[in-house]
Amino acid sequence: MRVKYIDRVVHQVLLLSNPFITDRPRTPFPHNTADCGNFLRFKLVDQRMSNILFAWELGSNLGHIARDLPVGLALRARGHQVYFASRNLQQAQAILMPEGFACFQAPRLLQQRQPIIPSTYAEILLANGYNETGSLNALVAAWQRMARDLKADVVVCNHAPTAVLAMRCADIPTVATSIGFEMPPASPQVFRTWDPPPEGRAAAAEQCAIQMISQTLDQCGRGPVESVAELFSSASVLMTTFPELDHYGSRRGLNYIGPIGRLPGRRPEWSTGVRKRVFAYLRNTVPNVSAILAGLAASPFEVFCVMPDLAPADITELQGENLLLQRETVDIFSVLALCDLVVTYGTGTVHDALLAGRPLLLCPQNAEQYLMGLRVVRLGAGLMLPVDASPTAISETVSILLSERSFSDAAWAFSEKYATYSMEAPLQKAIVEIESRL
Repeated sequence: MRVKYIDRVVHQVLLLSNPFITDRPRTPFPHNTADCGNFLRFKLVDQRMSNILFAWELGSNLGHIARDLPVGLALRARGHQVYFASRNLQQAQAILMPEGFACFQAPRLLQQRQPIIPSTYAEILLANGYNETGSLNALVAAWQRMARDLKADVVVCNHAPTAVLAMRCADIPTVATSIGFEMPPASPQVFRTWDPPPEGRAAAAEQCAIQMISQTLDQCGRGPVESVAELFSSASVLMTTFPELDHYGSRRGLNYIGPIGRLPGRRPEWSTGVRKRVFAYLRNTVPNVSAILAGLAASPFEVFCVMPDLAPADITELQGENLLLQRETVDIFSVLALCDLVVTYGTGTVHDALLAGRPLLLCPQNAEQYLMGLRVVRLGAGLMLPVDASPTAISETVSILLSERSFSDAAWAFSEKYATYSMEAPLQKAIVEIESRL
């Protein structure tokens, strides 16, 4: 049953928690996010088999793999040879090897202590090899050698700026996918607005990165760039997000195709009770995670929490009557179909939750995730936890999100706006773009 409010905007709420409502939809998705099988029947004429390399250079955790995996599966089904070069080889192989993909370690420098916390995209580059000619040359050469050894016809870059630079020098086509944060704005922008750098530092970092990129391009006979963002001018850019959820805000001229992402996983086993349900996706690296788990366990709701990096011994110690813990990934769409609130830190889960009309409690680990949290808060579809929140405050916040209907109204408004969304559409656009570069 849906309840409609008319106040310039029509909000829709799905009442899932009341077991006596018999006419409520059993599945909250007005869009088909899971079925991409029809796309495999789409064929391009005279398309030769090619070698396609997926490059993941910066960032962490499973969201990068989740974005690339559906595209890689579709390309392989269409006759292409697909390879992956991943920043975190252990994480990637756990997902990719069962699917039969070859996965290699992405070129990276030995871990270096960062003298500053990056506040701009240019400073991220400087902290990852762009501050020194020898380091950048080594990374570029390593990416080029990998592409040459694999005979790559096109490289799909996932937060992989140096792969874009290396392929630009080697004249190998690239397609860059981005959820927002990985694509720098046309004009330099400080993203840590709550903790801005000293005056002049951001501009100096931009000029230094421009100089290093242009110097690399000059060595291979290419023209210079005038901004860090121009590094991506040689790539076809696909924004795998929605304009409202772009970390830098909606930007004109970018191709927003919608999110792509899914990982294999089993269906959750919720109880048959009538309590409201909370799905949590967390990691040990989340700030204040012990208090978050304690607050969730103390709430009167049924909480199902996935923590991939949780030690097996901790599961027995931490879970209780209201809190079920596991390490293995789950089928996110079956989870969202039956829960009332999502607690998470990352971006991919935010997309899925809002498409399902579920409000969110965000506990970001870094600047990228904090910016995403701000987007959700501005939509009115969730709240962000302070890093020092007590278990009691966390439990109370969960109750507020589940009792105040404005949050679910806003989440449902987002879901209804994108009611026609299907992952098949952006997946098809990605495949067409990749194959057009062959």
